Amino acid sequence: MKSVCYTNIENEEAFYRSRIKYFKYIYSVLSKYSNNVLNWLDFGCSYGHFLEFLHDQKIDCEGVEIAECVRRYAQKKGLIVYKDIKDLPEKKYDVVSLIDTLYLVNEPVSLIKEIYNITNDNGLLLLRITNRNWLAKIRKRLLKKDLVFCLGDATVSFSKKSISYLLENNGYKILKITSHEKGKVMNLKVKAFYTLSWLLNMVTIGLINISPGLIIIAKKMRYV
Repeated sequence: MKSVCYTNIENEEAFYRSRIKYFKYIYSVLSKYSNNVLNWLDFGCSYGHFLEFLHDQKIDCEGVEIAECVRRYAQKKGLIVYKDIKDLPEKKYDVVSLIDTLYLVNEPVSLIKEIYNITNDNGLLLLRITNRNWLAKIRKRLLKKDLVFCLGDATVSFSKKSISYLLENNGYKILKITSHEKGKVMNLKVKAFYTLSWLLNMVTIGLINISPGLIIIAKKMRYV
């Protein structure tokens, strides 16, 4: 969680410029599945840029951020940000988002169960995770190298299948999984890779997916 990109105040302005259009894009993706979002929890909210955008949409929103420096920074801007999920008030949310957060958590199953309990019935879960399993497999098979070096800052590496299994076995129904991402400010080399990976995924009908990340929309279902 202590990535310089997310937690160094000196990078805040540059981070805002590089991500604000992306935040608007993922909000638009989720909005296709609900037009009546009254409140929202952003888990791993960093500087609070996404919360500020949600405020502009007239949504009652709060955040959770364990990194003290950026949490205090967001609080000074007037945003409601808690240190831990256990510090949240006794309420439930229409949407809970974890953008580049779940794969940094040591116990993702426990966290998903906690999030289920604080989500309204038929509420939505918005995830963005990295997609690096394909790279790990290539490294292992061709180079005989250890997989761990492919994870970057991630604690857990999810595949499309494993993230679906995690959510579906903890009370959620998958509504959408997409590798199509828009709005990030990138250099030409990275942008070209994003475009190529998306085209490969489309042409092969999902059989080849080397995209950098996945966006998942899931709906909370009642346990029978």
